[in-house]
Amino acid sequence: MIFRDQYREYNKEFGAITKLESLGDNLVVIFQHGIGLLPVNRSIGSEADATPYLASRNVLPAQVSIVTPDYGSMWKDSVLKVPDAPVIFGVDTVARKIWMLSTEGIKFISDHIVTKFLNDFIDLSEYDFEEYQGHINVKTHYNAFKKDVIFTYYKDIWNEEEKVWEKGTTWSLCYNLVTQTFTTFYDWYPVESCNVDNIYFSFDKE
Repeated sequence: MIFRDQYREYNKEFGAITKLESLGDNLVVIFQHGIGLLPVNRSIGSEADATPYLASRNVLPAQVSIVTPDYGSMWKDSVLKVPDAPVIFGVDTVARKIWMLSTEGIKFISDHIVTKFLNDFIDLSEYDFEEYQGHINVKTHYNAFKKDVIFTYYKDIWNEEEKVWEKGTTWSLCYNLVTQTFTTFYDWYPVESCNVDNIYFSFDKE
């Protein structure tokens, strides 16, 4: 049963919520310009016939615990929870930062390493927020076998007169979870990817 009061509105000053992910006992709220944590009330009751139910209707708290009020992501596809590690990655194209959130807190892994690159080659503005797969988007992929996190960026240009997309800024940057360093630039730009039996498959826009 869903009750009318079983919803929450949170911190509109950080923009829209672009994605929700779980991390430990918390629900991670990714705003356009911030990140918050919601501890989930998991109290469970039981009927006489052993049917479980939520012991409280207050599953989510009234307030978000803010991790950072300055950085989030406008691109839901850039936010990725690594399936075999308690960590979430995201790309903030407004602040031009790549962040990593774990149970230990947030870390800006791009700082001092690829800062100049991101400043030079992120040309999406705060007003670019409509996603076109393979043309305008920021997508984070994960290669489970190599433990590589791959950040792929597309910003093509729409030619209104010719009604075609023209090639713009495209790049793929790889970060390795084991070494915790950026390892390489790729010359391929996956639009979608998946891991099947520890084998990584990726698909470009062609």
